[in-house]
Amino acid sequence: NVGFSHDADCTYTVQNGKRHVSSIDKVYSVDLVSRPGTTGGLFEDEQPEGGKLFEGEITDALADGRRFRSLTVVDDATRECPLIEMERSLPAERVIAALDLIARGRGYPRAIVCDNGPEFRSEAMEQWADQHGITLAYIAPGKPVQNAFIESFNGRFRDECLNEHWFLDLSDAKAPIDAWRLDYNSVRPHGQLGGRTPDEYIEYLQDQLHAVHS
Repeated sequence: NVGFSHDADCTYTVQNGKRHVSSIDKVYSVDLVSRPGTTGGLFEDEQPEGGKLFEGEITDALADGRRFRSLTVVDDATRECPLIEMERSLPAERVIAALDLIARGRGYPRAIVCDNGPEFRSEAMEQWADQHGITLAYIAPGKPVQNAFIESFNGRFRDECLNEHWFLDLSDAKAPIDAWRLDYNSVRPHGQLGGRTPDEYIEYLQDQLHAVHS
């Protein structure tokens, strides 16, 4: 007997009572984490205002007091973080360039789940998504729980990386942030991935795909 079912953005083929992955449907969750400058260099919790900020975002600054932002991207199927982009400013054009960079080695996702920030609601972003057949799935304003994957990831990113470092400048920040991202992908097991790390789960899915199509 052969049938199909969907789970965690994967399509499974069932053969002789055993389930094998036959395709992977990529869905990305994306978010922008802001770290505005403060005086004195102290961490503060900034409460949401008018649905524009997520509760618990960390306020901090570079050593020179300048603000920077981080674009975080998580694959909902594998929990992998393919990219964390850090810049002083991340307009729609920079976000698109980062997503294109990811797509060069992976292809474009079916959908991107994001908030209602101007970068994601821009005409440039909508045209780019339409060009590549991507659905932009916007969460309701002030409802970050609707993008739970990225919220969980961002909580860890803030607690374990951003809050643990004092960056002199953006170049000083890139190495520890990328090291944290690689550790997240290759070292940390996830219960929802059967106790595998994201990298191990990707390898598992690739083996399943090979078994079905060979």
